[in-house]
Amino acid sequence: MILNRARAAILLLGCGTALLSVGCATEMSLAPIPINISEQELAHSSTATSYPSYMILLYNLQRTLDPDLAENARLSSFCLVERLGEDRQEVLTCLAVVLEDNGATVELRRRVADYLLVRDEQVRIGISPGSSVQRGASR
Repeated sequence: MILNRARAAILLLGCGTALLSVGCATEMSLAPIPINISEQELAHSSTATSYPSYMILLYNLQRTLDPDLAENARLSSFCLVERLGEDRQEVLTCLAVVLEDNGATVELRRRVADYLLVRDEQVRIGISPGSSVQRGASR
């Protein structure tokens, strides 16, 4: 059940990314999409053309789910997913796939499970993930 919902969410997210990339096809060359927090901060602070945060989120979500990618690459992309996708239900649905991924390391599965449990707890006590109440409480 989770796997089918995750596949559907990934398909929708992929279609959105494809539409965004078609709209970005211009004569100029773009910098690579950031794949960790430091690259994302650097791209955000630079005056160069940057990608929309949703596109960065989708790309890093795909990297987090990629069983052929090295553990450290998956973990660094997951850190960026944590930062950019905190209030998106479709991200939570897609990340649930990692829990069933036998190729994922214990560390990646543990970090994803912790992330999902925190978001579930916030929803159960009535705090919408990404809300000002959550941000104020975490300070």
